[in-house]
Amino acid sequence: MQEKIKPYFNIIKITIFFILISIFLFFIIKNISLINLELIIQYKYTTLTIILLASLLILLKSFQLKAISDIFTKQKSYFHFIKTYCMSSFIELTTFTGKIGSDGFKYIHWSDLSKKERISIIIIQRSADIIGFIFLFLIFFKPLLLIPVIITFISTYTYLKYKKKENVIIQSLSPHLPMWSLMLIISIISYIIIATQLSLIFHTLGAQVNKTILSGFLFSHAAGAISQLPLGIGVKDLSLAYILKDTLSPQNIILGLIWIRLCGEFISISLGAIFFAASLKQSSKETIPPP
Repeated sequence: MQEKIKPYFNIIKITIFFILISIFLFFIIKNISLINLELIIQYKYTTLTIILLASLLILLKSFQLKAISDIFTKQKSYFHFIKTYCMSSFIELTTFTGKIGSDGFKYIHWSDLSKKERISIIIIQRSADIIGFIFLFLIFFKPLLLIPVIITFISTYTYLKYKKKENVIIQSLSPHLPMWSLMLIISIISYIIIATQLSLIFHTLGAQVNKTILSGFLFSHAAGAISQLPLGIGVKDLSLAYILKDTLSPQNIILGLIWIRLCGEFISISLGAIFFAASLKQSSKETIPPP
């Protein structure tokens, strides 16, 4: 049944993607003569800050993967996880599979680990990302709701653990709760970095970044991830455009979107392409028999 549904799901996803991209391209073409790309160079310190924050994000997410992996094996270097993170971003974009493709690449790439260990690494990271987003939103906008959320989380976790429910998430998290807590903190910091990048760019372009816009930034990022489109292209862009429509001119909104894509997200993709090409070259050398 799932095999029959999967092709239709892919067709629907591709169709939605092209509709969103078409809308966004129309938006760009309509305002192309007014977009001043020279501002990216003119505001060089802003651009440099965005690049440095993007680099910090790569280092943090790579550390997150290494720290989780070290539970099972300490044979892999930190640089290995930098390459893995960047290549997974490249695979996410080029295979058009979103976060599923990114995690699928990690699963295949760590073939020296057992199936359970690979699944545990991915579950620990992704669950920390999801809960981290919820916690960050509540901390900034609804702090009083943190108390019932934490109580509900602990109660559910305790119930599933002591009732010995066959739950793959609980089985993965149960032995490693202290490590998961550290991953949760790293995820929250990562979201703060992303929100800071967006705030810095759009503030430079003239937007007054308040709590409403900041929450919109976070939700646009979440919407892009949930859409399972590569890097949330189309969904994230149109969400941001809608949030900022009453604050900035269309040309500055487009410029900001191009700015964050080029100087923020495409840093890891570019590195991923280089690492992936080097990996393929190394593999081809290993498969060629000596003369």
